[in-house]
Amino acid sequence: MLNKGGIIGIVGGGQLAKLLSMESKKLGYETHILCDNLDFPAKNDANTYTIANYHDNEKTKAFADKVDVITYEFENLPYETLDYLSQLKKVYPSPEILKITQNRIREKEFLEKINIKTSAFFPILSKDGIDDCIKKISNYPLVIKTAKSGYDGKGQKTLKNEKDIYAAWSMLGEVPCIIEQFINFQCEISVIVVRDINGKIECFEPIENIHKNHILDTSTVPAAITKTVASNAETIAKKIAQKLEYVGTMCVEFFVDKNQNVLVNEIAPRVHNSGHLTIEAFNTNQFEQHLRAVANIPLKSIERINKAKMKNIIGLDVEEFAKKIDKANTTIYNYGKTEVRANRKMGHITYIS
Repeated sequence: MLNKGGIIGIVGGGQLAKLLSMESKKLGYETHILCDNLDFPAKNDANTYTIANYHDNEKTKAFADKVDVITYEFENLPYETLDYLSQLKKVYPSPEILKITQNRIREKEFLEKINIKTSAFFPILSKDGIDDCIKKISNYPLVIKTAKSGYDGKGQKTLKNEKDIYAAWSMLGEVPCIIEQFINFQCEISVIVVRDINGKIECFEPIENIHKNHILDTSTVPAAITKTVASNAETIAKKIAQKLEYVGTMCVEFFVDKNQNVLVNEIAPRVHNSGHLTIEAFNTNQFEQHLRAVANIPLKSIERINKAKMKNIIGLDVEEFAKKIDKANTTIYNYGKTEVRANRKMGHITYIS
């Protein structure tokens, strides 16, 4: 158990680190950020920070020496850095999980191995792999994604025929990719699940998500789904957390198809954008629960106390939203990013009822 006044190290300094730092103060902990650039959203909320290249072992060791336990805010961080840090201090969730979740092919194969349904998929490691893939494909459209990196629609393309596959693979840099069957889904949902060091698991009820241009636009709770769909999604999320021996908050994203099947789309090994509304909608939130797991203090039992809708503020919209919205039952979060650009998440708004 981490005593009050303990220092939680966070690798990465974006908005998720900012919200984690804000929540840590309520629990009586300090945060120390390790970030590779000086202009980062968590700067004004963390107690201190270290600016260093993530591959600079001398500076990352100095960071580890100053903290009691380490977590990270984003999965697209160098595995080697987190692995090195884990030799110096406890790192939660385990960096080994990133070997699975940083690679879409490994992630799908992991889900397949533990008998969890996903969309049909075809790994593409070379041009010959495309030829083999085409022989197995029975219908279009499909989606091709780079196996590594890529989020908010980056590194992926929709495919309408076999010619598109060659062109898209070439455009994506001829790197390892995965082709997935396009799912004609009824809705998209996510489950925020938390597991502590002792294996106890708590789940927030499913959240319904709408994307625009591959970027999350709104999240709503309660989701417009059946009790059976909700129960199935929660059961799957808990199973994944158990199989990974996960410690902390994790998001599992799902497609719900027209036959009410629940298919895993992606696993995010961290607090998640769709879970921001947990701050206002529940008696606890994804950030508090993550910190409780990392600090080895008891998780809270979760209870929804409000209906809520979260809307992301993207790009130049940040200037307009502050002027127009009704402040009643509304909370605005401005991440404080100095550069406003298209498709960048600048903040979010949560409405409760």
